[in-house]
Amino acid sequence: MRSIQTNSIVPKSSLVPLTRESQLEVENWEEYQKLNDFLAQYKNITMRDALFNAKDLANLAQQLKDSIRIEKFKIPSVKIRLNVLHNETLRLADMAEIKTISEQEVIEENENILNAFSALNLKINNLISQE
Repeated sequence: MRSIQTNSIVPKSSLVPLTRESQLEVENWEEYQKLNDFLAQYKNITMRDALFNAKDLANLAQQLKDSIRIEKFKIPSVKIRLNVLHNETLRLADMAEIKTISEQEVIEENENILNAFSALNLKINNLISQE
């Protein structure tokens, strides 16, 4: 493995958290909780670990996308955000198979994943606050 793979990837932006009301709404959505917990490590992760865990992350994103348990989230705007998140995780999983992948490409994809999850959280927050 290349030495750059031990460098930490620290995203430029932080994850948008759920509001307290939104947290209560998703507390029993097991797939959301699993992905949220797993993504916590991507806030500061080595390139090697980001790539090594990419398939698991993509699987969790797929499970989340397939398991919308809350009726008010079964709308196109939430489904689109789940699809984007899943696609970004799949892209990182594909990168894990490429020997010549650059550190910058992994950093950018990690950022894309965190931004996609933040967009999902923002949408959930907006839906809950409109109630």
